[in-house]
Amino acid sequence: MMPRTARIAPGGLVYQVVNRANGRLRPFRKQSDFVAFYNVLLQAHERHRTRLLGWCVMSTHWHFVVWP
Repeated sequence: MMPRTARIAPGGLVYQVVNRANGRLRPFRKQSDFVAFYNVLLQAHERHRTRLLGWCVMSTHWHFVVWP
């Protein structure tokens, strides 16, 4: 299967970003998984200063509301 072509995301608009694991997998099983994800999120934010308006991480997926 070919990857989807990247979307053009102009600035000044608010976007909801969602990522879900394949095959009903649970990438976040224990508290340390959530902490590790949070640390990666902080590192990514240091590199790319996108406004993160809200976010929610669940055991099977996560949501971000961003304003690039």
